[in-house]
Amino acid sequence: MRKLFLVILSSLFILVSCEKEKKTPVKIKLSSAKSTQLTEADKDSIQLKSATFIKSFEQLMNQISDPELAKEKRKEIIKKSYTSSNSQIFQDADVIIEDDIDPGYTNGSAEEKNVKVERYLNDLDLFYDKLDEATISFTNIQPSEVIENEYVFLAIYFESEFRSQNITIDKPYEKSQRVATVKAEKVNGDWEPKIVSVGFYKPEVHTMFDEDNLQQEVVATQP
Repeated sequence: MRKLFLVILSSLFILVSCEKEKKTPVKIKLSSAKSTQLTEADKDSIQLKSATFIKSFEQLMNQISDPELAKEKRKEIIKKSYTSSNSQIFQDADVIIEDDIDPGYTNGSAEEKNVKVERYLNDLDLFYDKLDEATISFTNIQPSEVIENEYVFLAIYFESEFRSQNITIDKPYEKSQRVATVKAEKVNGDWEPKIVSVGFYKPEVHTMFDEDNLQQEVVATQP
């Protein structure tokens, strides 16, 4: 268990250690978890809610790429996604996401670009061609084991597909493998997840996942 914790923790810091455009370290603000032993019911609840939370991320991205939604409304839902609100899904404004809005960045790319969540979602708004139907889907959502140490967190594997196009780059999107790191805190007796980073799946880093199992698609369902 300690080995698995160290692997997940190291992957978390690899994904969020720097924002390449600024060349400066970025720290995630995580509060300490209370020292309590998680029950199997706790772990099941955290896994289910965190997996379902990824579908909320999918819904957010489809809202932003909805041509019927006014610009002011899109800006509002972007801000609410990382600030205290009923729509918050990201830990805070410092959450780092590895760019996939530029179709040149894919699994196994030699280069990567890490940006803060607001920049990522604004780039989606500006550069992703908006169509009448939803064109972004997250499938094969699979949670890792829940880890309780100083914090309670887990990794969520999912596959992302963009079926529209980038308006400035003439290159089709590839279906990609992504991993979100999710922190869970108990609030008023209930577990609440928040996304603290998102990046491309890297087998050498995300060793908490069994590659054979990832080939067996599992679809997260609403609770």
